[in-house]
Amino acid sequence: MFLCFNLGLNLRKYAGVDITHMRNTNPETQEEWERGRVRRFERWTRNFMGMKDSPYRSIQLMLVTKWMAYGDRLDKDNPYQWERVELNLPGSEDYDPTLPWVMKVRSDGHLACEIYIYVDDCRVTGWCKLECWRAVRKLSTILNYLGLQDAFRKRTEPVIDPGPWAGSVTSTALMVLVTVTIEKWRKTRALVEELDLMIRQNSRKIPRNRLEQIRGFLNYVTRTYRWLSSYIKGLHLTIDGWRKDRDMDGYRKFVNEAAIKEAEKDMAAGREVDLDAFRVKEEVVGKEQKPPEFVEGKARLLSDVAALMKLTEGDTPAVQQSRVGELLVAYLMGDASGDGFGNGIWDSKGVEFEAGNWKEELKHKSSNFRESNNLVTKVEALADEGKLKDRELFIFTDNTTFEGTFYKGHSKSSKEITELILRLRAKSMVTLPSKSVLSEYWSSKVGQHSYGKLRVRGAQIHSVLRKNVTDSKPAQREEHFKHIKA
Repeated sequence: MFLCFNLGLNLRKYAGVDITHMRNTNPETQEEWERGRVRRFERWTRNFMGMKDSPYRSIQLMLVTKWMAYGDRLDKDNPYQWERVELNLPGSEDYDPTLPWVMKVRSDGHLACEIYIYVDDCRVTGWCKLECWRAVRKLSTILNYLGLQDAFRKRTEPVIDPGPWAGSVTSTALMVLVTVTIEKWRKTRALVEELDLMIRQNSRKIPRNRLEQIRGFLNYVTRTYRWLSSYIKGLHLTIDGWRKDRDMDGYRKFVNEAAIKEAEKDMAAGREVDLDAFRVKEEVVGKEQKPPEFVEGKARLLSDVAALMKLTEGDTPAVQQSRVGELLVAYLMGDASGDGFGNGIWDSKGVEFEAGNWKEELKHKSSNFRESNNLVTKVEALADEGKLKDRELFIFTDNTTFEGTFYKGHSKSSKEITELILRLRAKSMVTLPSKSVLSEYWSSKVGQHSYGKLRVRGAQIHSVLRKNVTDSKPAQREEHFKHIKA
């Protein structure tokens, strides 16, 4: 791939190839060839192996090639034409869970053709075989025009089950599914079991190089299974936990508490934040630190490996449903306060409400745990009843601890919430196509939960739940709400 792209003009004068060992073995031209060689080095004009930014510049130029292939989006004869961008966001009245959240739409109403690039390997998608062939042909034409390699022997017919590519196996036959090959799944399980064995044998002396190798492969697997990425943090902390700027758990140390507080104030006020206040200065630590041969396993690694063992159970690869096949979406809202709890599931059939009191052994638990347990228990019950099959679920909560633990996979303050999130992932991994945990906050003008707003990790996306269910007639409320006594 590197040889396809020219080296920058300002770098060519520093790049050369030693040709002193090269000889002409043809006796007829040998003497003339030797006379013509007047220097020991010849200038190199292409990206080359060993140069740190060669991958970056080569991929950057591949993306430029991609945009050249797109061409004029308003040209009706262009296979990559598109007329408008449509937002299909959760909470909107016409939200369709079978479609992407953001999509480029052609003038004829179909999804636009698209190019996907993994390093130097390209794949093209289209709404029908003919348009897919046209899109591939145009991309191939641009590649040849620019002098880039296009291996025709690797060309395949447009299919809905294309097989392995970039670490994943996808299918759009009946619904959008993604998985990995059986060989890759077995290797993943074997590496997780190897991690577990190393910890049980001697958690204070783990080979660092081997951990880096395992981490590299698991990072590749997370391209398919996003839910695995939350449980690789322990590997990061253990591999780099020997550094001087790390605490006993492997996290970076804070060196200036006063500066951190000032940075937090600036962040809250929307001002620029000095990120250097959050980490140890390089000159304090020292620029050169030789990594040790063995490292000590951090506490996070132990819990992450236990979670990975549970999530990778089974002899067949986990199949992840990336998009639902029917127009089914559900919104789950829940809260817990004092001795009681409540939750409600809202879907096309209406609203089903549940409320009750905590058992004595749960009343002394923290409010974060009770609110998290309320939601996780409800999801598990819905999954066991088959109500989440082929459905997209959005979980509303005003508990940022539960939200943060869901996306991070771990709570430093509560082991119990960490275990709840693992239960949620293990259950929904096989029963629920798609789920999101969203924070909710309420409009001060309205002051009612029925006028909530959605945000995904801090970004508001849409106002939802505009229908005030309490305004319905009593008979309708009895039909929509089911009161369950704990």
